[in-house]
Amino acid sequence: MRQQTNQILFDYWNRVRGNRPTPRRFDIEPARIAAILPETFILERHDASIYRFRLAGTRICDRFSVELRNRNFLDLVGVDDHVILQDCLRIIGERGAAGLFEFETKDADRNSGRMEVLILPLMDTRDVVTRFVGSMSHFDAPVWPQSAVTIKGLLRHELIWPDGKPNTPINAAHAPPAFRPMSPPTRIVTSNSRRFRVYDGGKSDSPAKGT
Repeated sequence: MRQQTNQILFDYWNRVRGNRPTPRRFDIEPARIAAILPETFILERHDASIYRFRLAGTRICDRFSVELRNRNFLDLVGVDDHVILQDCLRIIGERGAAGLFEFETKDADRNSGRMEVLILPLMDTRDVVTRFVGSMSHFDAPVWPQSAVTIKGLLRHELIWPDGKPNTPINAAHAPPAFRPMSPPTRIVTSNSRRFRVYDGGKSDSPAKGT
């Protein structure tokens, strides 16, 4: 992680999560990271191939010369990189990893550059990861480049485990059982106007006398 914006966001996210796999999305206080908000964003997962921008900082939108809200993050990159990114985003959401990506970019004047993107998971109130907070920052320039860029390709990617190893799948502890255990067969017996519920056991009926 070489960009200061990404390091600041990661340190804040890691501090807020404590001993949990990830923080909840309502734990993130924008005022705590006010200095980097122009370079941060929020994604919402709709399915394996759609991660829509819920919010995107002004510097990011200016960089791409488009309002990114409601656009799919994966649409910013070429289809050749979709499989890798989808797999990484799945692991980030399921195992609480921090995803670090480096992209090649080109601006309107055909100048090449590099962009570092950090993506971090956030749990909702059901303890399921459906949102991601991230940041993106350019290399090779003392200030954010002025001409619009496009992402040309993924140069490298890395999954960082904040606790040194993958977490147990985040949703596993809250998943419903695969099936409901079957109750033993019962029957109602009435004796002297009183009713009893009898659970049949595993023994077979005794043979009738005289047989």
